[in-house]
Amino acid sequence: MRAWFLLGVLAAATACGKLLEDDTAVSPDGGGGTVDASSSDAASGDASTDGASVDAPSDVAPEKRLVFLTSAIFQGDFGSDWDTKCQTAALGAGLGGKWLAWVSTSAGRAADRIVLDVEYRTVDGRLVASGRADLLSGDIATPIDRTETDGGLGGTPYVWTGTAADGGLATPTCQDWSMNVDGTNGTVGDARTADAHWTNDVAPMCSIYAHLYCFQQ
Repeated sequence: MRAWFLLGVLAAATACGKLLEDDTAVSPDGGGGTVDASSSDAASGDASTDGASVDAPSDVAPEKRLVFLTSAIFQGDFGSDWDTKCQTAALGAGLGGKWLAWVSTSAGRAADRIVLDVEYRTVDGRLVASGRADLLSGDIATPIDRTETDGGLGGTPYVWTGTAADGGLATPTCQDWSMNVDGTNGTVGDARTADAHWTNDVAPMCSIYAHLYCFQQ
């Protein structure tokens, strides 16, 4: 009798253990109280990728604009439509955007017209200035010696500017670019240079032919 009683207790204990095993093995979807550790890790890993701790790229490329000298050359009485001359040259070469001439007069300075603080490059990709302050610092990184079609200087290296290295007025200016007779003079830059002479070199007679510098804005 005692043996039968012990066998009954053992059987009951075995059944209870089986029930406990089944209960802990139930998946989260089935309402069980135990969650697989690997599933928990995966869930926490997914959450971290959506968190604010993910860093954004820090090396954003600077904004760029182009600069060229016109393939066309003009006498010193090229007038007040210098921006139109630049725009026409750019559009003819398939260069988009707004273009302004690097020209100063008694009524306005080039520095007040070329205002974008961006990286300036020649049409063949060489760095001219890393920003507006760099452009107006006196020297540039490389000569602006390529035309809108990536051509060379042609017959003259001179560029009408009336502009000092800091973007201010440099006289004379062919009477604000209205005269080309002998006896009047205008300030030119030398497109072969990258020091201050790139914009303020000599003041030849207004009857000579010279390029214009054009800046994309």
